[in-house]
Amino acid sequence: MFKNKYLKYKAKYLMKKGGASTVLNMCKIQLTTLGGTSVILDIDKNIHFLSLKDYIKKSVHTMDGKIIYFKILHNTKPIYDNLFIKWYIKEFHDFYNTFLTADFIILTILVHPNYVSNSIRDGLFVGFFDEESKNSKDVVMAAIFENGNNLQYASEILRDDKDVVMAAILVNGDNLQYASDILRDDRDVVMAAILNNGNALEYASKNLKKDKDIAKQAILNKSGSYNYIDDDIKYDISILKELLLKNAIYYKSIEQCHNSRELTLIAVSFDGLYLKYADPKLKKDREVVLKAISQNGESIEFADPELKENREVVIAAVKKTGTALKYVSDAYKNDKEIVMIAINQTAYAYPYASSEIKENKKVVEFTVKKDGSLLTVMPNFKNDKDIVLQAVSQNGESIEFADIKFKKDKQVAIAAVKNNGLALQFFPDFQHDKDIVLQAVSQNGESIEFADIKFKKDKQVAIAAVKNNGLALQFFPDFQNDKDIVLQAVSQNGESIEFASIILKNDKRVVLTAIKKTGTALEFVSDKYKKNKEIVKLAINQDYHAFEYVSPEIQQDNDILSLFVASDKNKDNYMNENYNNIYKEIIKLRRIKRDDVISNII
Repeated sequence: MFKNKYLKYKAKYLMKKGGASTVLNMCKIQLTTLGGTSVILDIDKNIHFLSLKDYIKKSVHTMDGKIIYFKILHNTKPIYDNLFIKWYIKEFHDFYNTFLTADFIILTILVHPNYVSNSIRDGLFVGFFDEESKNSKDVVMAAIFENGNNLQYASEILRDDKDVVMAAILVNGDNLQYASDILRDDRDVVMAAILNNGNALEYASKNLKKDKDIAKQAILNKSGSYNYIDDDIKYDISILKELLLKNAIYYKSIEQCHNSRELTLIAVSFDGLYLKYADPKLKKDREVVLKAISQNGESIEFADPELKENREVVIAAVKKTGTALKYVSDAYKNDKEIVMIAINQTAYAYPYASSEIKENKKVVEFTVKKDGSLLTVMPNFKNDKDIVLQAVSQNGESIEFADIKFKKDKQVAIAAVKNNGLALQFFPDFQHDKDIVLQAVSQNGESIEFADIKFKKDKQVAIAAVKNNGLALQFFPDFQNDKDIVLQAVSQNGESIEFASIILKNDKRVVLTAIKKTGTALEFVSDKYKKNKEIVKLAINQDYHAFEYVSPEIQQDNDILSLFVASDKNKDNYMNENYNNIYKEIIKLRRIKRDDVISNII
């Protein structure tokens, strides 16, 4: 066993930005500066293997005596057909024979099973183990250590060996499928498998699929394992209870649950709308209905009509979900107390109130204070200044739904732009009014876009706008060479340096201010600062994504690469969020002779 330091290289990114030489420089830096004995290189299907191969051949001599570990990642949807995958793997299989100076080489090929047919998979990889290897417990255990799926290539004798099988199922319970019939009927083995992956129950013996404890444990791990339980116990109340506690959605499709009060209470506590599927007698059960309503007020839709007339039940429903008002009787839709409770939960309950209640000014005021946009469904109040002021104070853009005369009312305009500067677009008569424009840009700098053009030359307006949003600098061409204003802008958002003049993109103080605020502002500074190690280090320290914008001339500098590696290793999702879990795998190396390279497929 080797004690190794690990570092993962995002080959897709590095090949795109710096070519294969950058990948190999990264390897050298790890081996030299971190004292590692292995290189873990994640490569996905987009890497051109042949262009990387020559560089690795050249550089392997500089890594004399080191372990070279290649992990070829092919875990995304296929662009290429199976013949290409076969060629891909053959190239690497041939290639590892060219490593003459490395002590050990371990090649692991990761291909998602959904994208490679069983025939291709079996045809390609059985040949990697000769008969002697298949019967060697040490070799098979080493192979399983790398990937439990390799149990399928072991001899029948070893697939009947409890130690070997246990090792495989601890990696992935689904590997139970490769165990002997005897071990698939072994309670300890099956329990270990389903603790790892509940769906491994599929491969258990018929006898153990009838075991309630096994079934419950499988469900606890994966609800989908319910499909593999023997029919003799499938509808046992204790099994169904475990299933619904794990995943209540099964309540919808399993009719045997619908007339059980205990199971229905469990189901509606997860989703009140499952009351829809309950037996009619349970829809009359006050406790069941209230439990459903406590999760989702709109489940009152499925309650028995008698309970829909119960004031306590109705209040509980609209208090939980205001829009449940649409499912109550007309009498309650005309009940001011109940309507106000509903609107208090959400203003969107207002449209479901009775016509009489919707004309009540106090109700209307209460509603627009909650959400001014509801003015759009209040045709008789669009001409009421008190209501309009309340609405625009809550949502400036609700002026769009008011009577046109209010778009010429300064008091209304001020209230609207104070709430949302972009509301300036709806007040053409005030787009030349400096007081209102200042109010608007102070709330949202980009609202300058709707102001009279003269304000794009007004320094006071410019300062107010960029203080709020540095990117508003793009709308002030006359001030893009004004150092004071540009400094204000980059202090708020470093990337606003994109809109600064060429002169200021070359100004060190401006550049430093921008980089300290936003590391990725490096993208927009002059080329000389993309080569400046001091600036580059600040940028990477602030945001490791800035490495992408470093000049190629210093991107391979040892100090820069080391800083990037150090800043990157605690970050998730750098390359692709879909690879996050794969990048987090902990790979351990086992001492294996170079001639016994293990190639896996999962």
